[in-house]
Amino acid sequence: MDTKNIKELIKQAKSTSLPEEVAMLLDDFEQFTDLYSQKERAPEDAAFKEALFLARDRFLASFNEISGSFGLTPETVQSYFENPNHFSAEQWQNMQTVKQEFQETQNTHHTRPRTAKTQKMRI
Repeated sequence: MDTKNIKELIKQAKSTSLPEEVAMLLDDFEQFTDLYSQKERAPEDAAFKEALFLARDRFLASFNEISGSFGLTPETVQSYFENPNHFSAEQWQNMQTVKQEFQETQNTHHTRPRTAKTQKMRI
């Protein structure tokens, strides 16, 4: 995952005037991506994996909460992100790569059951 680009996008977003909920969502996403970018360094570290899954769950819960505040269901947002017509070819490829890498991480390591707040979202 190219976290340099993600970090730059987060930095740009944070430099604007954001509602508190969106700023918190960005913080949760930043924490998750920071941990995710380190997954190769600690592939067998149980504490690291637990922290990664907690960060994922926190991000997804925040995401569900904020999307709901805009009257969107997680399914509506998910369907937008599953449509390649909404993205450039490069953006779509990057998203698919990250998705595949994360799914492989989940499949090869211990996975925590999703909470009620996060079970509807897929990464």
